[in-house]
Amino acid sequence: MKVIGSQFSYYATHPSPAKSHADKCGYLHKKGDVVKSWKRRWFLLKANCFYYFQNDDDPEPIGVIFLENFNVLPISEEQAGRPYAFKIEHEGAREFSIREFILSADSEEDRQEWVDVIQRHKFSVLTATLRKTTYDKLLLKKEFNKASVRIEGLEQDKQRLADEIADLQRALEEVHSRRLTRKDQSTNTGTDDLETPDQPEQPTESTVDADSFVESVSEPVIREPIETLTSVMDTRGVLTDFAPLKIWVGTWNMGVKDPFDNTTAEEAVSLLDEFIKPGYDLYVLGVQECVGDKVFQASQCVFEKRRDPIDRIMLGEGSRVAGRGDGSFIGQKYTGLGLFLNRSLRQGGFVRLLKNAAVSLGLSEGSKGGVGAVLWVMGSTIAFINCHLSANSVQERRHGYQYLVDHLGNELGNRFFQLNEQFHHIVWMGDLNYRCFGISVNDTLSKIAKGELTELREHYDEMTCEIKNGNVFHRFKEPRMAPDFYPTYKKYENRPKSDYSDPKWVVQCYRTSYKEPWYKSGRTKARIPGWCDRIIYRSSTDLEGYLTPEPTVSTVNGAENGEGSIEHDVYSSINDGLVCSDHSPVYGAFVLKVPGAGPPPRLLVSLQAAEPDASIPQDVALLPRIKLCDIRLVVNGVKETPRNIRVLLPAPFEDATIVCEKITSKGTSREAAFSYWDCVYTGTQPLESLHGLIKVRRNDSRISCGQCLFALSVPGLFSAEGVEFLLPLTRNGTPMKDGDMPVLLNFTVSVEWCLPGSASGHFSQRHQVRKNQSKTSPWDPTLASFDRLLLSGSLTVPSTGPQFLQYEEGEGENDKDSDNEDGGVSKDVTGSASRSVPVPYAGTNLKTSLLIASEQATPSSF
Repeated sequence: MKVIGSQFSYYATHPSPAKSHADKCGYLHKKGDVVKSWKRRWFLLKANCFYYFQNDDDPEPIGVIFLENFNVLPISEEQAGRPYAFKIEHEGAREFSIREFILSADSEEDRQEWVDVIQRHKFSVLTATLRKTTYDKLLLKKEFNKASVRIEGLEQDKQRLADEIADLQRALEEVHSRRLTRKDQSTNTGTDDLETPDQPEQPTESTVDADSFVESVSEPVIREPIETLTSVMDTRGVLTDFAPLKIWVGTWNMGVKDPFDNTTAEEAVSLLDEFIKPGYDLYVLGVQECVGDKVFQASQCVFEKRRDPIDRIMLGEGSRVAGRGDGSFIGQKYTGLGLFLNRSLRQGGFVRLLKNAAVSLGLSEGSKGGVGAVLWVMGSTIAFINCHLSANSVQERRHGYQYLVDHLGNELGNRFFQLNEQFHHIVWMGDLNYRCFGISVNDTLSKIAKGELTELREHYDEMTCEIKNGNVFHRFKEPRMAPDFYPTYKKYENRPKSDYSDPKWVVQCYRTSYKEPWYKSGRTKARIPGWCDRIIYRSSTDLEGYLTPEPTVSTVNGAENGEGSIEHDVYSSINDGLVCSDHSPVYGAFVLKVPGAGPPPRLLVSLQAAEPDASIPQDVALLPRIKLCDIRLVVNGVKETPRNIRVLLPAPFEDATIVCEKITSKGTSREAAFSYWDCVYTGTQPLESLHGLIKVRRNDSRISCGQCLFALSVPGLFSAEGVEFLLPLTRNGTPMKDGDMPVLLNFTVSVEWCLPGSASGHFSQRHQVRKNQSKTSPWDPTLASFDRLLLSGSLTVPSTGPQFLQYEEGEGENDKDSDNEDGGVSKDVTGSASRSVPVPYAGTNLKTSLLIASEQATPSSF
């Protein structure tokens, strides 16, 4: 038989690079066939072709093992002559004298990974095709019936969407009519729309305390959580009160089963009634190994049955990760996400969907991957992530988590930053596939039967150990589990209701011995029960405590008068319901508080030319200039300059009107300038509600980029010294380290006032992207009521010299104008301290008044 070797070589090395498209690759030791010596070779597995090269950079393989009808099994060190050995043997080796291959790995863990992955790729194409053909007609007929049901469901969704559009149109018409009525009323009464009728009089010069105003400008407003029961918007659309949002979160691996197939609406409601709890504003349901959309339709039926005003938010493209695998070779299964929101919150604009995306972990992983959606909740951003991680090994789960953090962050937020630092809050759910380890099956069942669940989780749960070691889910927390939150996997499908008074219930519930399908070798494997299905959450450092699990109390063994009660969070599993799958559904509940932040005070200057000049406005708002200085990496206590820096401010979706982003690379003669970054913020949001992102790269090419988040809500930003930050860097959702030491970022942030048009030379206007900018300038004085006449005087701004206006903190009665020797401008007031702001109107004789603009009417509001 003639074998065309070039075809095998091309398939092994294309597309390039071959490593990125291989199912697994790495170095192994191979025992020779004639000369029984061991040689180190680089192996690459692609489909069911197992190639080996002399080195990993060789252009062509030196051999290939076609894994069709081969078996792989570990062998002892005595048999092979090397530790961690395994052999690949053909089923007809003795009959047809087919060579067997003996290989050796570097560790027991590495050997097991190779054995597992080769076992999965030795499928017989001909055998699978013959067996599949027998059932094609029946399966296709079943798929046709399912498609008909899906079409019917889509028709119902279409009608529901039409009803929602009609409701929104009616709401818009009502809002429009109210605006016209309010405008007519303001016209008749002669008052401005933006002012309330009973607004206090503006303070006069004699009632204004200059020191109190300057102090109010120097310190940002510190946010406190609002926990009122009403939501009120003032006449300028500023949030004043907002009730905490109650969120229900659920995750369910459905095991390629559809329990709602051929069921009525009443039956579907009875199935989900225990799972989907009532009384929440937002419902988020993540599913894995799902085969239809009926689970979301059944959820909608639950809300309609309860008469809850909850509607589904339809997600567009990127709402699911679909693929084939166990139980779904003909049709596809998927990992998906469903969102359901209170109708009044949606129509009122209090909560809205910003973006959703889906990321697959690879074609060989089938439907495994992650789906995410980002919501805006009255100024806060919260991301919901549903994922299905690999079931093979802890290392693959770790890599899957890091891959999702990177790629979901690029899709849901800014494409240059990763997921965890981009949003205020994150809720992560799904089949994370973490098992119990270091304990036998019998001991695990014994601890479950005795109720020793806390000890089992703390000492033998893989995910708990991974988080403690800093390998995954950095700064994520898990709610306190309910006392009856038993391991969710692996259970018997269609199991009967358990009698928990019988110690043998664990044997009847958990399937600890499992025979794999024929295409996975058909071997019998032991399965240790574990908490595969989890819900965890995290918040940015300054917003800790705004997203919290909902607390509750359970009574143990029917205790009365509070005796035997256990405090925990609403976080449990459905043990005796929804038993179609080998997983139990898991649900949790959260409370999201909205930070109370109104618009900050704005500093204004009144400019009047000695001669009439229409190009100079009379009242101009000073804009905050945000500066980052002395940006340095701290590694093992030693500071060093990064190779390049990228700064993003504000964080994604915090302000829809402006995005400031800049990247710089270190030059040999610009190291001092390189460590400086600034921008003039012209957005509409309060400074104390904003966050910034920094991404840096070390000079050492072995360590990749790290990033961190900083908040502008810290006191002292308006002082001359600013605020110094020392923050740990993260990479791929885990702490960035140099050896065992964390890598830190040290920098200083300060804010100063400047006039429009005085942007820094370090920050070009082309880096500012304005979106939906209104015709009214952001410094238009008609946008607020002003407390004026804090300081006044007259001056002349020269055409040369520093472009800064200097003013004194004084009464302003005995002010005398004088020019500085350096060409600057100052006002002499005895015993007064000098302040300065940039002035763009050079060469003009100006009369100035320093003003404070506030959304409030009195100085005491600051």
